[in-house]
Amino acid sequence: MNRVATALGLTLALAAGARAASASTVGLSPLLPNHPAIVADRATCRTPNVPAAIARPGLLIFPSIAAQLGLTGTTKVKVDVDASGELRAAAVFETSGIPSFDAAALEAARDTRYSAEVSDCDHVGGSYIFEVEFAQ
Repeated sequence: MNRVATALGLTLALAAGARAASASTVGLSPLLPNHPAIVADRATCRTPNVPAAIARPGLLIFPSIAAQLGLTGTTKVKVDVDASGELRAAAVFETSGIPSFDAAALEAARDTRYSAEVSDCDHVGGSYIFEVEFAQ
């Protein structure tokens, strides 16, 4: 049976019997210039500038064998989000050096739902770094 917990807005599951371990996202950081915008009605725009964000955290599973071995690491995943907040692509940007961590971080990035950046009242897509820390 798995235990489920939340850390820094990202849900994670830990295998029962494993040592205390956690995995969390550090944040969503812009990587590349923005993609084409979805133009908004500026007359009704209340908040003209809002950074891209995680709208619904994905499930992040700390690999049980890594927890048993006491492994730790950080994986950075590049995510491309379009102007509607849909994930268009995800790939490991910086490996932790532990394949099971990289796979878990990539799966969590794909399972996560995003909200697009708002720039001058327009929704814009962009590329971001989704960073996951695996700690004991």
